[in-house]
Amino acid sequence: MKRLMILGSIKYFENIVISAKKEGIYTIVCDNRIDTPAKKICDEAIDVDVFDFDKIKSIAIDKKIDGILTGFTDSLMKPYVYIANELNLPCVISCNQLESVTNKAIMKKYFKNNAIPTTDYCIIESLKDLEKIQRLNFPLVIKPVDGYGSRGVYFVSNMEELIEKFEYSKEASQDGQVIIEEFYESEEIQGLAWVHNGESHVFYIGDRELVNIHTGRAGKPDRLLYPSKYCFQYEEEIKSIYQNITQAFDIKNGPLYVQMLVGAYGIKVSEVMPRLPGGCDYMAISQITDLDIGSLFANFSVNNEVNFDEIKKYNMHLSKCVYALPIYIRPGTIKKINNIDKIENLDYVTQFLLLVKEGDTIELYEDERQDCGRVYGIANNIFDANIKKKCIHEMIEILDENNENMIENF
Repeated sequence: MKRLMILGSIKYFENIVISAKKEGIYTIVCDNRIDTPAKKICDEAIDVDVFDFDKIKSIAIDKKIDGILTGFTDSLMKPYVYIANELNLPCVISCNQLESVTNKAIMKKYFKNNAIPTTDYCIIESLKDLEKIQRLNFPLVIKPVDGYGSRGVYFVSNMEELIEKFEYSKEASQDGQVIIEEFYESEEIQGLAWVHNGESHVFYIGDRELVNIHTGRAGKPDRLLYPSKYCFQYEEEIKSIYQNITQAFDIKNGPLYVQMLVGAYGIKVSEVMPRLPGGCDYMAISQITDLDIGSLFANFSVNNEVNFDEIKKYNMHLSKCVYALPIYIRPGTIKKINNIDKIENLDYVTQFLLLVKEGDTIELYEDERQDCGRVYGIANNIFDANIKKKCIHEMIEILDENNENMIENF
């Protein structure tokens, strides 16, 4: 039996464990969290700081693992890539490539040097470098070069706002650098492909509908809707962009997640991530196809091969509409969560992933609200999806100690 080390144990990793075990793979889940969903169902759970590279390498050798994987966040890519490369295990990228996909300053250079369309930008370390932004036009977006999620990301309309928000963004950067980009009036799309021997194949492209919970902050996904309304118009261009990214970043095998902007000047690439996307949106796609991307990644990780001809049967034109509804809550203590069973039993809901429980105290990070879960479902078309979204929103209740709903995005 092949042995797979999985770095991460929160709810999203539970499905990776399920997929791997379905393939007959022995699962070893590692991180410093205790009593988490993936650790409850895996074959072996180990409480360890995955950023202690020597310790995690020692465990990997001791357990005689055949492969390692992670996903959903850039923060876990470093230990994943280190262990895989140290032990000569299948891996999406090499250690030398890591910064190009986790540091936005380096990523942007790759875009510019390889004719990958993107927004104009500059990199600054202090307010003394502000002359660099003179060639950029307001409004601007500022973000830490090595941040993840929407932490430290701000929308600014003038120099005064930029100066005010700069330090907040810099504090969220380990490198102490901030990237400043021109704001592109656009809609967001995102997609996942699989790369096999340097050839990319796009599984799906979806619309990333945003909600602005707080003025001046980056928008957060309010709904992820597949297939994208732009699939037919931009299908060939999207495929070409994916292949260009694959070659530019020298990605040979594995998942490739890309966020893009679509506006008056066409498609511009926002970010590239050679990993499974945060939020597990691929799980919703698996409900209307027999494609299990979790199993695909698990098999690649222990066998270093996949059936690419089988993969090519799937494309971005889905037979039905698939959606994911993120849930954001404000700080406070959760007293009661209502209607979980009712929502899970709806015939158009495929899965309800909840990352919090009754009794949890939610704290404020900067001025960020907590992403506490997602509802995945299927609809016949976008109009049907709009109706189902409204019904689900009306049912979900996460109440605080004053019996007030803590949910902020609906």
